[in-house]
Amino acid sequence: GVISGEGTLTKSGSGTLVLSGTNTYSGATAITGGSLSISSAGNLQGTSSVTLDGGTLQATSTLTLGKAIALGSGGGVLDIVTSGDVLTLSGAISGSGSLTKTGSGTLTLSGTNDYSGGTTISAGTLSISSAGNLQGTSGVTLAGGTLQATSTLTLNKSIALGSGGGAFEVANSSDTLTISGVITDAVSGTAGSLTKTGSGTLYLTGVNTYTGGTNIHGGTVNIVADANLGDASGGLTLDGGILQIGADVASSRAVTLGSGGGSFDTNGHDLTLNGTVSGSGGLTKTGSGTLTLSGDAAYTGPTAIQAGTLSLGGSCSSSSMAVASGATLNFAPTKDVTYAGSITGSGHVTKTGDDPLTLSGDNSGFTGDLTLAAGTLSVSNDNNLGASTASLAFNGGTLATTADMTIAQPFAVNAGGGVLENSGNALTLANSLSGSGNLTLTGSGTTNLGASFDGSAYSGTLSVNGGTLHLVDGETLGGTLTITSGGTLNGVGTVGNLNVSGVIAPGNSPGVITVTGDFVQSATGVYACQLTPTANDLIAVTGNATLSGTISIQPEYTYYNSGTVWIVLTTQTGRVSGTYSTVTYGATPENWIFVPVYSANAVTIILERQSYSTSSTSSQASSVGVSLDAVAYNATGEMASLIKNLDYSYGTTTGYSPANALTNYALNVLSAEVYDVFSQNVFAAGRLLTAAQHAGLHEGEEGVGQGFASPLEIGPASLASQNNQYGLGLGLDTTGGGASSLSLGRFGVFVRPIGMRAFQQGSSSQTGYAAVSGGITGGVTYRPTSELTLALAPGFVTQSINIHSEGGGQGTITDWSLGLLAAYRSGPWHADAGLRGAYNAFRSSRSLPLPSGSYTAKGNWDGWNVNVSTGGGYDFVVGDYTFGPLAAASWQRLHENAFKERGAGTLGQSVRARDTQALNTVLGARVARTFETPAGDVTPEVRLGWSAQWLGESQNIVASFIGSPGSAYQVKSANHAYHSALVDVGVSMRVSSKLTATARAGVELLRPGYESQAASIGLKYTF
Repeated sequence: GVISGEGTLTKSGSGTLVLSGTNTYSGATAITGGSLSISSAGNLQGTSSVTLDGGTLQATSTLTLGKAIALGSGGGVLDIVTSGDVLTLSGAISGSGSLTKTGSGTLTLSGTNDYSGGTTISAGTLSISSAGNLQGTSGVTLAGGTLQATSTLTLNKSIALGSGGGAFEVANSSDTLTISGVITDAVSGTAGSLTKTGSGTLYLTGVNTYTGGTNIHGGTVNIVADANLGDASGGLTLDGGILQIGADVASSRAVTLGSGGGSFDTNGHDLTLNGTVSGSGGLTKTGSGTLTLSGDAAYTGPTAIQAGTLSLGGSCSSSSMAVASGATLNFAPTKDVTYAGSITGSGHVTKTGDDPLTLSGDNSGFTGDLTLAAGTLSVSNDNNLGASTASLAFNGGTLATTADMTIAQPFAVNAGGGVLENSGNALTLANSLSGSGNLTLTGSGTTNLGASFDGSAYSGTLSVNGGTLHLVDGETLGGTLTITSGGTLNGVGTVGNLNVSGVIAPGNSPGVITVTGDFVQSATGVYACQLTPTANDLIAVTGNATLSGTISIQPEYTYYNSGTVWIVLTTQTGRVSGTYSTVTYGATPENWIFVPVYSANAVTIILERQSYSTSSTSSQASSVGVSLDAVAYNATGEMASLIKNLDYSYGTTTGYSPANALTNYALNVLSAEVYDVFSQNVFAAGRLLTAAQHAGLHEGEEGVGQGFASPLEIGPASLASQNNQYGLGLGLDTTGGGASSLSLGRFGVFVRPIGMRAFQQGSSSQTGYAAVSGGITGGVTYRPTSELTLALAPGFVTQSINIHSEGGGQGTITDWSLGLLAAYRSGPWHADAGLRGAYNAFRSSRSLPLPSGSYTAKGNWDGWNVNVSTGGGYDFVVGDYTFGPLAAASWQRLHENAFKERGAGTLGQSVRARDTQALNTVLGARVARTFETPAGDVTPEVRLGWSAQWLGESQNIVASFIGSPGSAYQVKSANHAYHSALVDVGVSMRVSSKLTATARAGVELLRPGYESQAASIGLKYTF
């Protein structure tokens, strides 16, 4: 119904009075207990005023009440029940009581209120638009409710925060609410928190003591001191809001970023957060000035630096860092820090502070600049440093690379300088280097200046204190390059001034380092100079070159010509001063000698060899060694390969003993002395054949002949009858002197196969061999008188030789000869003479088992020899025995034509023609006895002799290696002068008056290192 009249309506009691009609009563309304509930302004339309003195005015819908309200000493409660409903009080509120706002709805005060009691907001929102709305209140307590400002205003009231905390909502982004009073806890010991909502700005200017912390859920909270945020024990939570500072502020309170993240607007000032920043949200840095997170940045959301600087002093767990153009991300760690997130944007990233920082994330989205101002930044991948379009500057800091990588960003070195540390990895700089600061390379790794690197704009000093700086392919580096002890420079390129106290090794096998300024090598410096047979490293200096220290020659494992000249350093406008104090050869054969030669504008290296003859143990090997010395100036093919192998085994045992025995062995293998074997066997065959021909001259007549290879056979053994020892039957009737009991013919023919085996022991001056000789001779004899016998005797001998040299081999000699012989007998005296000429064909095949490979050198050559022989003796006959002395001499001359070995390439030799002589003499005795048997007369015989070789002096064998005529050398054969004992036995049988058969065998004894055995059989028919 409707309440009307002029009276006053008083609501008392604890219950609720609901007015639902349009009431017209004109008296006052007093609420002294319980609640008066209205749902429209018409419910109190006629009343003149409303007094609250211990009671509650409740609104259950949105409405505006323009009545004056008085607050009695018991105070009053305004309860807006439903969230979303708004009760607007446009009338003035007066009185001494307090006002309490309850309910989830909103109470809007629009009048200028002068009530003097306190204001408590226990729930919902109390909305004001001017400071006059709360002009008279003694203070505001927020105990779970919100104080909303809908315009810009300043509230100079004390504010207390109950256990439920309180919120300040600045509704409009353009509005500000300034709390100039002090905000405290409502009850001591009960922590009340402050929450900021709305898009506007809340200014906290008082020294606030609330302990529940501050929550910024929207808009901005502006402070000028950390105390504006309450007691230091309270934390700060941002979940969609902004903390803005109006002065430099430092805070040690804990900061939490909610899922909505938080922003810090430094607003031209510096904000330092010393506590931990945690939470799942992100961080946005705005405004000029610096935000410093001195503690750990444990939050996991993204980071956006839109302006100013964000400086990180501890660890950082943010998933990403976006650095806007003009903004700066500064890492200033106070401990060892690793950041694994990504960095993007086009702003600035700096590294300050002495403690190390590791960037391990993919920062390829970063296109700005990175400056290293202090401490060490470690990376393991190029993208840790940003995109290839980013840039890197040193200004006092260190960049450490911990894995193989290529850095595509350009480098600048500012006045503060820097260090590039490469600890054992392969690092390639693929862009450019500029600036005037000093840069130091440290660590044991290799830093490559890549193919696209350009350091021409660099004017500082680059010092390589460790590891290797490698110029990949003609790169340019300006300024001054210093290689300290422990550092190395190699590759191909151009540098400015160059100071070397470490190692310089030009070349990419090999190459040139060009120095456009001056070059200085100190006493500890090493020039590692690579030399190939046709090229070499070179330091090409435009200015002056000052030398000291060491040059270390680095040859390839290959053949080098002796006398090769390499120019290893030049100057263009300057001069060379100083010399290398030490020359080392690296992995170089010990017999190589590199000789530096200095001129005004160059340093030249010349290769010489210690003579191979110094490794020899014989004169023959020494001669071959001298020849190799000459060949080594221009060897090719197989010879070059051999010399290389000899060089690289020089001074080592390599399975041989003593040291250098391998070289001595090779020299002996190559020596042409081996061909003396053939000469000596020709002489042996000549003596064998001559013996056989002399034996054939006498067979069937006075003696049994013999088959020993010496002139001992010269001189007959008697087969004359005992009745007339010296009768010579001519097959005619004899009238005087007593005819022989054997009637002999004037003519005769004979044939005599022969054979011999010989062994010569080798020595340092003579090649050993084993030879087997076989042949046949025959002929016709003619007696023009009883004293004289003539013979014409062709012969053929072939010899097979096994050569017992270092390498071994085989050979054959074929001898075709024709001899003229004569025998004269007068009583007991007898004498023989012979002249024989022969053609010889030689074939050789010797093995050359050399360090460089095994070869077979074959030779074909021919020659001729002449033999002149003579001898004689005297016979004594006593009973059935015949004995007497013998003497013989045989002179031979052998000519061998020149020939060239084939099959061994340039290891083969060209052996020159040569002549050799031999003179052999024999002094001896013989004894024979003839037995008559039914089958015929049989005469055994024994001969003993002492043989001597008189023309045995060493002979020169001259040879040269094929393709190297200037390598001619001569080796001396062994001295073949000797003495030996001869023992010969034979037997002859007169088969018939016209046919005689003989057989003989003999040995040579006491000849040093030599032994031989010979045998022959013969038939002679006379007529």
